[in-house]
Amino acid sequence: YEAITTHDSSLSSCIYSIMAARIGDVEKAYQYFLKTARTDLDNTHKNTKDGLHMANMGGTYLALVYGFAGVRIKEQGLTLRPQLPQAIEQLTLSLNYRGRTIRIDMSHRQTEIALLSGEPLSLFVYDEVYLLAKHQPIVVNRGGQ
Repeated sequence: YEAITTHDSSLSSCIYSIMAARIGDVEKAYQYFLKTARTDLDNTHKNTKDGLHMANMGGTYLALVYGFAGVRIKEQGLTLRPQLPQAIEQLTLSLNYRGRTIRIDMSHRQTEIALLSGEPLSLFVYDEVYLLAKHQPIVVNRGGQ
């Protein structure tokens, strides 16, 4: 739909960012991320005077979590597929998942995942299963290699 989408909605760019990351086009995901993050700063919809696009701000966060961190909640549990565009050297996110607080530190070379609170859990990173426990962070090289 990219060729025929007008992006009239302030929520369009964040979804396109997530989907571009999901299919592995992380640089295109970054371009859409910039559009969504700058919507009100650049007044791209010519209506910021009427108020901020709050749902779009949430979409900016979702582009980071579901796009660049590749977070998915699937039947088997929490899955991640971290990937960063060249312009972002490092990204740190915290998630609450089923009574646990999880920190994800991403760089181009590796991702470190730490359980800050809650019970241990199994999760998937690049389709490999890991056990995450307090004081035992998981360090995964880019691409699971």
